Amino acid sequence: MPEADTRIVVKLRPEVAADLPYSDDVVNLLPEELRVIWEAALPGATLDRALPAVDPDAVRARLAINQDVTGTASENLLAFYVVVAPLGVDAEALADAARSLSFVEAAYVEQPLTLAAVQFGDDPLVIGQGYLGPKPVGINAIAAWLKPGGDGAGVTFVDLENGFLLSHEDFVDAAGAVRVTTLATGGASQSMNDLDHSTAVLGVVLATDNAKGIVGITPNVRGFAAPTFPGTPVDLDAALLTIWLNPAFGSGTVVLIEYQDLLGRPVETDMLLRSTIRELTRSDFTVVVPAGNGGMDLDTVDDGQGRIFDRNAVAFFDSGAIMVAAANPGTNDRYVGASHGPTCHGNRVDCFAWGDAILTTSAKALVTGGLNGYTDGVSSFSGPFGGTSGASAIVAGAAVSLQGMHLAKNGSFLPAAHLRGLLKDVTLNSPPAPADAGRLGAMPDLARLAQQIGVV
Repeated sequence: MPEADTRIVVKLRPEVAADLPYSDDVVNLLPEELRVIWEAALPGATLDRALPAVDPDAVRARLAINQDVTGTASENLLAFYVVVAPLGVDAEALADAARSLSFVEAAYVEQPLTLAAVQFGDDPLVIGQGYLGPKPVGINAIAAWLKPGGDGAGVTFVDLENGFLLSHEDFVDAAGAVRVTTLATGGASQSMNDLDHSTAVLGVVLATDNAKGIVGITPNVRGFAAPTFPGTPVDLDAALLTIWLNPAFGSGTVVLIEYQDLLGRPVETDMLLRSTIRELTRSDFTVVVPAGNGGMDLDTVDDGQGRIFDRNAVAFFDSGAIMVAAANPGTNDRYVGASHGPTCHGNRVDCFAWGDAILTTSAKALVTGGLNGYTDGVSSFSGPFGGTSGASAIVAGAAVSLQGMHLAKNGSFLPAAHLRGLLKDVTLNSPPAPADAGRLGAMPDLARLAQQIGVV
């Protein structure tokens, strides 16, 4: 697809999609009366698979398992198709035309995504990883390290970003071998900002305990990097399905999606993405998503289906993902600083963590010929890490640690819904500042959570 083209995502109604093979140019396979209606409304527009790289039989099998296990209907991920609007064609008009058809459930113009952006720069630097410390300032990771599995041993973690640079001294083992495995999930960006972003995220979660640099929240987790450049919703969704269908991953896997939409809102503003995330969490994958750095009240976000992030609204859509906002370190009030963008907030948000001054690994030392930079300025010009990217990485690390402790004690993983419930419980964890009660969720306290699951 040419870079300038725009895609319209079309979801067919279930009764129509059920009778179609999952293939390209599916307009020609519609019943005659529907094909005539489509061609009259969208002359010359083809309707192709949104996810051409996936095995439809494997998707159907996993959806059937989810339905059998949960007793509720699965999202029909094979009802989603795309129409390509060439340069110069009014994509919104095409989407409107598709939506007007009785056999189309939804249609929308695919909106680009961006990393849950962090602007490295002039913020004051904080020496030390305070987010590892005791509540109410940190998540009590140091206490978790005293428990079997608290270091993430036996747990699998996947980070989805634009691209990765994995040779940092804090990403290798004692023999110098890279500890993070790259998955074949899509293209890989070589932009220094993208590489620095993923380096910072991975450092928070899994930096090696090797007497160098920093230590990640879970230094012994099995780490995987899933590049998804250029990171459009359909590209990201294909990567998620690749992970979901891979037998190497499954119950207990923690998946971190380090993207937001162009308005700084959660990726779940995209219908296909939120539908797919729901199926992953129904398969007991723990999915962590940033609330975004757009500063918005998510209770008011209406994507055309209604207020999808307002738990009190009819259209509320709960994907099961752990949604994470950013807070000021130490005071736990909503982060509104300019360096990383003010955090989104609302009653959908499950957790919060530091949104600024996060000491972690950096790729930007490459400009001096090295690779071993850190965001405190040592061997690097990168400022501190933060925003909802940093907060989500901290919460993902907490999720890995809690799963590791449960695995070590019981030989099994916590169900994703139970894990999410533990992490967001304000009676078990650090609450936000009073002014933000009910808007930021809770910051995990691994010491208290360990007790809650019987690890003493």
